[in-house]
Amino acid sequence: MGRVSTGFRGIRLENAQKIVCLIVPHTDDPVLTATKNGYGKRAELAEYPTKSRATKGVA
Repeated sequence: MGRVSTGFRGIRLENAQKIVCLIVPHTDDPVLTATKNGYGKRAELAEYPTKSRATKGVA
């Protein structure tokens, strides 16, 4: 069986967590990350480490 037929895990979320939006940046422009409490952070894409599949993301 291939990846399409069995599915795969992209990220592992805790019970109450959910993803609202996902972007795939194509330039070196800053990325704005926002939380449900209204906090935001603008950071360069290079500040985010590369992760493999089924990780818990970046703290």
